[in-house]
Amino acid sequence: MAGRADRQSETQLLRRRSAYKGTLLLVDDDPAILKLLADLLADDLCVVTADSGERALEQSRSFSGQIDLLLTDITMPNMNGIDLTTQITAQRPEIKVILMSGFHGHHVLPNPTWHYIPKPFRPSQLITLVNGLLALPDSKSTAA
Repeated sequence: MAGRADRQSETQLLRRRSAYKGTLLLVDDDPAILKLLADLLADDLCVVTADSGERALEQSRSFSGQIDLLLTDITMPNMNGIDLTTQITAQRPEIKVILMSGFHGHHVLPNPTWHYIPKPFRPSQLITLVNGLLALPDSKSTAA
């Protein structure tokens, strides 16, 4: 019975979707995960995708508008998600951050404003986290 209720509440949440609009930089070296997450979030956000840390840095530098949220995998070849996030937040200090990983060791995030979600996760879990972060005021506006 609880499983049915969980599925119903997840379905309702997915139907309701986000009331917030913004731009998301989505980074994952797995093409299937990149497409799945982009498709999940594209109805409510402008989703800019990158399949590597290096490509994400290029996207961040070349994108002229505001990027509200960075959603990146932690474990990627050449540049991991922590290093990527450190560089992007230096370029865009107002950006909100979610790091994700399928490796369930202890992840120490060097910045307390960064958020973590373990893979696999339910779509509703990610949408709830994204909505919550986008509802927060920019750090620049709260620093006054």
